[in-house]
Amino acid sequence: MNGKTLDRIFEIIGTVAGLSVSALIGVQIVAELHDPTSSLSLPYTIGFAVCYVFWAFYGLRFKRLAISLTNGIAFLLQLCLLIIVLSK
Repeated sequence: MNGKTLDRIFEIIGTVAGLSVSALIGVQIVAELHDPTSSLSLPYTIGFAVCYVFWAFYGLRFKRLAISLTNGIAFLLQLCLLIIVLSK
C-alpha cells in the first residue's frame, strides 16, 4: 500500500470519527433544549468552542479536510450549545 492510499484511508477514517463527535454534540444540544436547567458550565462550553476553532484553522493551514471540516462543524454546533447555555 503506497503513502497516498494510506493518507486517503486515514482521511476517511478521520472524517467519520470527527463527524461522530459532531453528532454527539448534536445529542447534547437536544438534551439541553429539553431540560430547563443546564448541566454544562460556561467555561466548559467556551473551552471546547475555542479548541474546535483552533483545530479547524489548523486543518485549513495544513490542508487536512478531515480536521478542518469536522472541527468546523463541531465549532458551529458547540457555538449553538454555548448560546443555549447562556440563555438558561
